[in-house]
Parts: sequence; structure tokens; C-alpha cells
Amino acid sequence: MNGKVNLLFTIVVALITVFMISCKENNPLESINKTKANVEQTEEDSALGKFPCNYRQFESWEEVESESWYEPVEGKKLGFNAANSFASIRQMKEKFGFSKVLVYNTEQRDSAIAAGFSWEDIVGAIDRKKIEQNDLSNSYIPGFKSYFLDEPFEDRDNHPKIPQSYVKRLAQNISPSKLLLSSYTQPKSYYHSILFHEVNTEIMCDNYYGDYIQWLYSNQDQRGNWDDYKTLYQSNNTSNWISLIIDAKPSQGDGTFKELLEWSKDNGFNEMWLWIGNAGDDHAGKGEVLTKAKFDKDIKRFKTLAMFAGWLKHKQVKKLYSYTYRCSRPCSLCDQEDIYAPGWRLTRKVYRGSKRVVTYQY
Repeated sequence: MNGKVNLLFTIVVALITVFMISCKENNPLESINKTKANVEQTEEDSALGKFPCNYRQFESWEEVESESWYEPVEGKKLGFNAANSFASIRQMKEKFGFSKVLVYNTEQRDSAIAAGFSWEDIVGAIDRKKIEQNDLSNSYIPGFKSYFLDEPFEDRDNHPKIPQSYVKRLAQNISPSKLLLSSYTQPKSYYHSILFHEVNTEIMCDNYYGDYIQWLYSNQDQRGNWDDYKTLYQSNNTSNWISLIIDAKPSQGDGTFKELLEWSKDNGFNEMWLWIGNAGDDHAGKGEVLTKAKFDKDIKRFKTLAMFAGWLKHKQVKKLYSYTYRCSRPCSLCDQEDIYAPGWRLTRKVYRGSKRVVTYQY
């Protein structure tokens, strides 16, 4: 009897021992701790550069090309004429950073308002033909804070000089709204008689050459002309025109955009205008016709150089990605420092869910 009891006791003790050993080996907490230790070891190896010789993984911020735009620098405004058909008024504001617009009809006016332009930043174009006919009351759309009359005292093939009395009455009729005039000639008494008597008038230089005789096609830019206007017209000259076609001179690398905008900033101008023109326009008269390809190239150059000149700031969305590269060659032939060397290829790219907006401003 005692022998049977001892045998039973031995069996029970053995079973309990086996159970305890089994539980210890399958302890969930200990299993988790082992896994965690392995992960930590792997991360430590990665940090120490102990990846396999044919494997690389890293994270980097990547620009999203479609999520990029320009905004005006505080206190600076760039305007454009809404005559072109290559970019909408909204696109010129939201993508390219323009904050003022010259409109020619009510449809463009409504588009500007819908795009977010304030009334102060929308300028109405005067119908020159109506002014020439002395039909002042029908020459402009009521309601604008500013109006623009192009070259009233220049005698050209497509339009004659406008009598000074017409321009004076126009300035008085639209007062207190501002009347902006433009000219490409040397400062003349015609303009002085308006600018220094009608308090709501200003003048802009739209000469895009280094000489007042435009058909000479000087290779110089117009900063010398701007000096004359600023000196002789004084506070009545607070902005000028830049030509998208003419001032993008290929022979001068990036053209004169940056130099012109730097001059404007250095001379205390807070507003400048870009004359874009219509499809097919040849402002220079030398076959430099405005096409979609030329517009895209030159507007990109303009906004980039306007950033460097301190007029625009560039906003760029960047997303965080992880990249995995593997080398298909033997380790001895894998360049360990250059994942762009032969044999390496991107095998996996994963968006990490983070993005940020980077601002570039000079």
C-alpha cells in the first residue's frame, strides 16, 4: 500500500514540475520582453549603420510638385493686366502671388472679385477710344478705386494724342478714385500739367528699353528711364511696368527681372506691374511672339526672381517618406556610400503620414 502511495506522489510531483517548466517557457510577458529586446537590438544596429551590406533604409522630406505656390511679401504688391489667356485671374493670384490686377470689362472684374482680390487692388482700364471721342462718361466702369489710361499723350499709329483737357476732366470725374497714366517717352510738360494739378493722378513708365527711341532696341534695360521719371515726377511716380516678353532677355541669362525689381525695392517702390499681353503679341517687334510655352517659361522665371528680389515668398509642401534600397550585386561590389551607384535600386517607398509647408523668402 505504501509503495502505491509513494508511486502516486512521485507521478504528481513530476506532473507539477513539467507544468511549471511549460508555463515558464510560454510566459507571454517574457515572450513580449524578448521580442522588444530584439526590436531594440535591430534599431540599435540600424542607428550604428549595421544594416546588411546590400540593404539601406532612411527617411526624407520630398517636395510635392503640385502643392507649391507664391505669396506676396508683406508691404509689397505685384500687379498684372488680365489680357492673357494662358492663366486665369485666380491662378495668377493663388499660384503666382500677384495681388493687384488690371481689368478691362465687367466679366474680368467679377472674376477678380471671385478670386479674392479686394476692390482696392482691382484697377479698371479706361476705354481709350471713348476718350478720343470725348465720350468720358462711357469710357470707364464705375466703382473702381483706381483707373488706368494707357499713354494718353503719345502719338502712335494706332491712336492719336488725347487733348490735355479731356484727361483733366476725366481725372476730375473719377475723383476721389486714382487715375494712373503711363508713358514711354521722356518726361514732358504734358504730363506735368496733369500730375501737379490733379491730386488723384500718378504716372508709370512703360518704356522697356534703355533708350527713349524704342525702335533702336537698346540692349540696356530701363532703369535709367526709371531714374528720370522718379527725379522729375517725384511722388507722382510710385510704380512702373515690366514686360514679360521684352524684359526676359535670353542673352542676359535670367533676364532683367531681378535687377528691375531690386531697383524698385531700393528706391522705395512698394508696387510694380507686369505687362503680359495677349497670345500672338510681339512687343519687341523681333519675332518674340507670346506663346503658351514662352508664357510658362517666363512667368516661372519672373516669380522665382521676384522671390530673390524680395517681392514674393515661395510656399512648398513637403511629405515625409521612408525609402528602402537593395543592391543586387555582391557586397564587395556594392558602393556602401552611394545608393545611386550601379546595383542599387529603390524597392519600397512609403508615405509616413507627415507633411509640412516650407517657406522660402529672401
